[in-house]
Amino acid sequence: MQRIFIIILFMMLHFHLSAQVNWQRVYGEELFNEGASVVQTDDHDYVFLMNLSQFSGNSRICLMCTDTLGEIKWLKNLTDSLLFNGTDLQIAADGGFLVTGSCYTDTSVTYDICLIKADADGDLEWIRTYGGKGWDFGNALLANPDTGCVIVGETYSYGPENGNVYIIRTDALGDTLWTRVFGGDSLDFGSAVVSAIDGNYLIAANTYSYGAGDLDAWIMKIGEDGDGLWSAFYGDTLEDRVYAIRSLWDGGFVFSGSTRNYGAQERDTWLIRFDAMGNSMWELPQPWTIGSGDQFTRSLVVNDSNYFAYSGWFAGPTVGGYDFFITVMGDYFNWRSGASFGDIEDEYLVETIFCHDGGYLLIGQTDGLGPANTNMYVVKTGPQCQSPFNVVYTTGVTENAAHHEVRLKIFPNPAQDKVFLQSGAFVQDCDYNILLTDLQGRMLIEKKLTPIQDGVISLRLDGLNSGLFLIEIRSEGLLLGGRLLVQ
Repeated sequence: MQRIFIIILFMMLHFHLSAQVNWQRVYGEELFNEGASVVQTDDHDYVFLMNLSQFSGNSRICLMCTDTLGEIKWLKNLTDSLLFNGTDLQIAADGGFLVTGSCYTDTSVTYDICLIKADADGDLEWIRTYGGKGWDFGNALLANPDTGCVIVGETYSYGPENGNVYIIRTDALGDTLWTRVFGGDSLDFGSAVVSAIDGNYLIAANTYSYGAGDLDAWIMKIGEDGDGLWSAFYGDTLEDRVYAIRSLWDGGFVFSGSTRNYGAQERDTWLIRFDAMGNSMWELPQPWTIGSGDQFTRSLVVNDSNYFAYSGWFAGPTVGGYDFFITVMGDYFNWRSGASFGDIEDEYLVETIFCHDGGYLLIGQTDGLGPANTNMYVVKTGPQCQSPFNVVYTTGVTENAAHHEVRLKIFPNPAQDKVFLQSGAFVQDCDYNILLTDLQGRMLIEKKLTPIQDGVISLRLDGLNSGLFLIEIRSEGLLLGGRLLVQ
């Protein structure tokens, strides 16, 4: 029922636009343009973290600043190499910017966590790297109000094999103050970090090592010195994934993500609200919030009225793709507003922030809007989640018919045991080399296939674990690529 309300509200919103400045824009400079994170500065400008590349996979990291209307003020490259990937952006204590992610540098033989510092104008000041002989990834960042930051991610260099939660505390120059590793016999990784009301840190992680089975949420509280204060596991026998956590005005906290349990037909929003003593007060999903399609809740913010705004992507009202969605509610299911945004293909939300004017800014990727293979998609809404329907294209990629013919469509995405690859460039009875690698570059599938019909290639995914993978398609004079989420 909740999703029906969201769709109806979305169709009505253009009749009730408020005085807030609301808009939708698509940005792109390369063939692959991904929005990773966004902040709003004290002068109300928006600064976006973008990963740009000519081929899906490794990227160069950029910062882009716009005014409140989305008009670009500056665009700065932070890395020249295409072996970087940015994941999170924060405003530093001095008014500049901090970025975390991963990089593959000349001095390393594997991916390391990177921390990048830029000044208030987006100009690079320094880059620091952290890690060991294995793969290490920075997934989230918290800028401390005094100096330095806390990075949360995953490490294959330290602790038990198969990946562990990795936490790094740095000073203002990026020098390491302490590191902590938490994990068990299976894969565990950190997803988010926030300051608790008492000055300590709340960490949201995911674990295959502990909990009720499959993937579960692992929430931990650590002190300013990095020592563990408490930890708890949440979830049931099927997959439960946490993406975001927020500390609350009353000393409690709330986390959100997606679940296959608790009556969910596929995946549904998972949110648990806790009081200051760590007791669960209420949670989602409820029977009346469960829909028939996948719903991935990726971001969570708390506005100045203490309402919870959770957002992500779901199998929306448009035909054939995922759409952005946002829902705003108060304590105990006090539903306030919501909307969905998107095209007939896929839009994947990464982050939502609460804006100075009381509205929201949603960012992510679109496969259907704009000329490039993927573009950064940004939606600015008012307090009631309203936004105009027209989309403004701000891109350095030339749009032409030939480009659209060579676009690669991957569906379903996310997939399970089989995926279809479609392009207008595919020729019947022609062989194509299909390569599938993980994010560490390990080759998992290598096959030579021909289209089954109408430019569509069918690829079996037997034996793949869940995760994010890169697909590359090669033949004479053709090179296509994209990303695939396997569940």
